[in-house]
Amino acid sequence: MVESETSKERPFAPGGIALLAILLTAVSAASAAPSGRGGGAEISFSSPPTPPPVPPTLSILLPEFPGSGTGDVLLQDRWSAAPAGCSWGPEWSTWALPSAGEAGGVFTLPDASSTEFVPASLTAMRSEVAVHSSVVLTCGDSNRTVEGVAFANVTTYPAPVLSDLSARPNDPAAPGRVVLDGFLAGGRPPYLLGVVWGDGTSTNRTLLAPGEFQVPHVFFSGDFQPRVGVYDADRIDVRAELPDPIEVGNGTRLSVDSTEPLAEVGVPVEFRGSAEDPGVHDGAAIACGAVPVVHPGLTVTNVTCVPAASGTLPVTFKLGVSAPSARDQVTFDQPVAPPVTVVVRPVDDALDSGTATFLRLTIAGGVPPFRASWSVRNAPLGARSNLSSDGSLLVPWTPSFTGEARLNATVSDALGVSAQSLVMKVTVAPAPHLALVAYGSASRASTTVQVDATLVGGSPPIVWSLVTASTPPTEALPLGESNSGSFNWSATYSSEGLATFDLEVEDAAFTLETNSTSAELPVGPNVQVSGTPSALPGSAVLNLTLTTEGGQLPFDIWVNSSDGPLWNGTEASPGPYEESLSLGATGTVAVSVTLLDARGGSAEANLTVTLPPALPPAPPTPPPGSASPGTPPPISGSGPDLAPWAAGAALAAVAIGLVLARGRRAARTAEEPAPDPEAILERLLSPADGADRLTIELMAEEEGVPLETVRRTLDRLIRDGRVRSETDPDGGEVLAWAAA
Repeated sequence: MVESETSKERPFAPGGIALLAILLTAVSAASAAPSGRGGGAEISFSSPPTPPPVPPTLSILLPEFPGSGTGDVLLQDRWSAAPAGCSWGPEWSTWALPSAGEAGGVFTLPDASSTEFVPASLTAMRSEVAVHSSVVLTCGDSNRTVEGVAFANVTTYPAPVLSDLSARPNDPAAPGRVVLDGFLAGGRPPYLLGVVWGDGTSTNRTLLAPGEFQVPHVFFSGDFQPRVGVYDADRIDVRAELPDPIEVGNGTRLSVDSTEPLAEVGVPVEFRGSAEDPGVHDGAAIACGAVPVVHPGLTVTNVTCVPAASGTLPVTFKLGVSAPSARDQVTFDQPVAPPVTVVVRPVDDALDSGTATFLRLTIAGGVPPFRASWSVRNAPLGARSNLSSDGSLLVPWTPSFTGEARLNATVSDALGVSAQSLVMKVTVAPAPHLALVAYGSASRASTTVQVDATLVGGSPPIVWSLVTASTPPTEALPLGESNSGSFNWSATYSSEGLATFDLEVEDAAFTLETNSTSAELPVGPNVQVSGTPSALPGSAVLNLTLTTEGGQLPFDIWVNSSDGPLWNGTEASPGPYEESLSLGATGTVAVSVTLLDARGGSAEANLTVTLPPALPPAPPTPPPGSASPGTPPPISGSGPDLAPWAAGAALAAVAIGLVLARGRRAARTAEEPAPDPEAILERLLSPADGADRLTIELMAEEEGVPLETVRRTLDRLIRDGRVRSETDPDGGEVLAWAAA
């Protein structure tokens, strides 16, 4: 049954589809007429509007009924004919279920003009489907897009089903009236019901609606197995058979009773046969697994059997009767369970001492209820009574030992049959202990931290996870698996301070162990500076003290002043460091110190000092035979007049410089870079008016400059005019630093 609707007012979405109104309009206007002569009024004419073409309509084409009732339904959108002079272009379509909560199904081609609807919620019986379609309407040179929405109701039916077939009663005396009961669901009415009774007759009946039905029939003596078939309106058929045969006797009712509802292999069970209204007979007999032989005049109604196999044991009770149509025997199927067995084993393959786990106790066969007990190393672990069925149960167990042990279990059932499990050998590992250590190795700009962990005891493999609250490392995430019980992990940190690590491991026995450790990351460098100025003849000296904290050795240090560079060097040992620096400036001087450690960390310090004026040069000591000390010779000029009088002052300055140089040399280590020879020579020669070249070379060598380098540097400075060189009366060479 199909209902089709077009242009409904509802949104196009689940729960409703919007109506898209389509209006096609065309308007034409005529141009104005020419104006009249002589300046008369202009008159214009316009043609009447052309009525728009009739808008096309959209509908859904489908059969009145689905051809197979429950099969797929073919759906197709259908536009009405295009207006005169127009034609349709390519189209698209979208299919949907407006009320998905009331009906269900899928569209095989949801974006095509033709699709199949496959119903899913067949109990909904009715599914509303909708299509939204768009086409291009071409009228001459004009193209317009036309859209439409259409709805249709598709009625679907579940497949017919027969259920709950039974006969009342199923063992009447002949002739006996039996009513066949059943239930019919699904399909499309009306239905044709047919029953084949098994006695050579049949019954046909029409059902106008699904539901319960009853069909009576009269049987004569015998055993009968009725069969039922149904055709619905779509010729879909379903067939079923009565689960138990109908047994019609001649008035005698036979039965077999058992002492056990469930027997067990190897356990004796007793059966008793009885007859109600037996009438005239020639004796009775009962047997297990076979048809008994009836001896006339001998009645045997009890038998004890020992089942040899699980499943069912047929027990037959028979009467000796003369009427061929009389019911003369009945068979009872005794259910038989297999012998009871029990198995015990740990749930987990790996076991740790002190870690809780479970034992799985599995009982099979036997007759419930059961009683079970289990033990390890012959020590009872637990027991359970009144277990209502066989199967598996879990019992908790926490091993308190290490090494190998034996598990066993015992079970007994309701018939008193007992069974012992096979011995299960298990190995319990020592309780795990987690050892954790971390250490850091600092380098320039970073510190590499290594974390070593070892799980002693426990059961491999272990799964480990490391959590660090420090700056995230540059390496992979700290987690993994180890079969050896030990592992290590490293990461590079650029931060400073203390790195903390929390480790969590779980071994194969699900034992959880945690531990924590930490590693020092070097602290950044810090430097402080203090200084005391003092005066020397011709110059001022600043005695500096540099104090450092933290950082990573070695340190590169630069000391500069507002008057220019003073000193730089490398220190491989921790401070404090002391330096005596000669300053050519006077008054207030700003001194800055910059320190760079091995990891690239830097620190700065500043100092402002007021320098005292330099002392005048000490008067020279005249040589023997020279003029009295009160008549000093001239100290300027050229030739031999310069050297004798400059020697005294030069030697004093040289001696002071030699002492300072020895102090600085003793404070440095072999790891310092080579000093600047030009700077050292300038410092040695600046305070002296003249100094012996050999002495200056020795002092520069004491400062750490190779002698050959000193000589080459002096020769170059003399050539450049930055150092004056004269010959004294004794033939020696006297040097002085030339003023800028």
